[in-house]
Amino acid sequence: PNNQRRIGLARARIDAAHAVLDRIIRGQEEYAAAAEAGTIEFSQEATLRTIMRLQSVGQLVSEGIGYLFDTSGTSATQSGEIIERVYRDISTIRTHYLMDKDRTATAWGAVQFGLDPATPN
Repeated sequence: PNNQRRIGLARARIDAAHAVLDRIIRGQEEYAAAAEAGTIEFSQEATLRTIMRLQSVGQLVSEGIGYLFDTSGTSATQSGEIIERVYRDISTIRTHYLMDKDRTATAWGAVQFGLDPATPN
């Protein structure tokens, strides 16, 4: 039952990540079309919103992989195991500067108040 629960939670996280990614793609297509038509200008707020959504995708995928890794047992930690490689890769991606949710959230919050972001993107 514990492994079944983890598999279900992993699937839910991955499905949610797909849904958010689909929304990002649709939103970017709409945004680009409006910008091309001259009805909207690119904005820092929109950029930060998209970055936050992409970071959420990364978080959801990471959580899903974490559930799968936890289900795989101790042999999964050995070098050369596929799940070990995927877990390590997603963990590495999450340390990248562009995945820093705190930095982006602070900047996006500042923009919501009409302030310049404390840290540049």
